[in-house]
Amino acid sequence: MGRAFRSYWRCIHAFCGAQLMLRNGETSYMTSKYGSKQLVHNNYVFNRHVFRGDITYWRCTQYSVYKCRARIRTKNERVDVLNPEHNHAVITEPRKYGSLKNMRVVT
Repeated sequence: MGRAFRSYWRCIHAFCGAQLMLRNGETSYMTSKYGSKQLVHNNYVFNRHVFRGDITYWRCTQYSVYKCRARIRTKNERVDVLNPEHNHAVITEPRKYGSLKNMRVVT
């Protein structure tokens, strides 16, 4: 069995601490601009929510905005998708300031 592929990237903007580490091209870890660890899986970004021992639970970054219920659990190198369904598209660029005020809740 060969060694795992790893690739490291840094943000191009001055004084930005964001980093990205790709492992085996499937799941990647990065550091947000605020310094928190994030997981990227299928182009969706997850924040570390709870960690107990060697088990870490990850929650979609859009949980607070869209109440997205997608979750991932990692234990050592194993990645388990607990809830794969997102209620939003992949976020590719930042939202414009004030755009959330125009959203309406449809019931």
